[in-house]
Amino acid sequence: MAQQESIICQQRDNVLIIEFNRAEKKNALSRAMYQSLTQALLEAEQQDSIHAVVLSGSETCFTAGNDLSDFIDAKSMHDLEPVLNLLMLLPRFKKPLIAAVNGLAIGIGTTLLLHCDMVIADHSSQFQLPFINLAACPEAASSFLLPRLVGHVKASELLMLGERFDAQTALQLKIINEIAPIHSALTIALEKANKIASKSPKAIQLTKALLKKPILEEVSSVTAYEAKSFFECLQSKEAQLALQAFFKQ
Repeated sequence: MAQQESIICQQRDNVLIIEFNRAEKKNALSRAMYQSLTQALLEAEQQDSIHAVVLSGSETCFTAGNDLSDFIDAKSMHDLEPVLNLLMLLPRFKKPLIAAVNGLAIGIGTTLLLHCDMVIADHSSQFQLPFINLAACPEAASSFLLPRLVGHVKASELLMLGERFDAQTALQLKIINEIAPIHSALTIALEKANKIASKSPKAIQLTKALLKKPILEEVSSVTAYEAKSFFECLQSKEAQLALQAFFKQ
C-alpha cells in the first residue's frame, strides 16, 4: 500500500500497520486524514494477505483528536462526510483491529478505541472525551458503547465533565487491555496482532462478526444520530465561542 498524506501504511508479514504521521499537529485528524484512513481500511479488507491491522501514532502522541481548524467552517453535513464514512466503517470492519496508544488519545483518539478489538497503551497515555468543553456532544457511538463498557454513571462522568484520565484508569474501566512500558505499546500490539494473524483468518473474522452482530445496527443508528447532533452543536453560538477560545490558547 502506498504512503498517503499524514497516514503511513506498512505491511509486516500478515499485519498492516497504519500510522498517524502528523507529529507537528500532535496527529490531529483532518478531513483528508479521515478519508485516507477509511481508504486504507477498505483496501486492507480486500487484501487476503492482511489478517490484522494495528493503528498507531508517534512515540509521544496517538492523536490529539480532530483538527478543529478543519471543522470550524463546516456548513453542512456533507462537510462531515469523511468523518461519518470512517465512523460507520469502524464497527463493520471485518478484520481484527488493534490500537497501540502512546501519549495523548483525545476525543476521537479515545472514542475509536471503543471499536477496536484490543488496545495496548503505554504508561504515558492520557485519555479524554472533551466534547462538552467545546459545547459539543459525543461521537462515534460513544454515547451507546461507553455506558455498556463502564456503566451509566461513569460514562456520564466522563462525557459530562470531559476530564483527562490516565492509563491505569483506562485499564480499570476496561477501555484498554494492557499497560505497556513507555514506548513499548506498538511492540506489544504487534505481538498480539501476529498471534492473531497466525490463526485461521476465516475463524477469526467470524468470531469478530459474532461479537459485533448483536449491537451492530444500534451502533450504526447511534453513530448517524450523534453525527447529526454534533453538526447542530457546531452551529451553536456556544460552540463557536468555545472554538474561538480554543484557538486563542
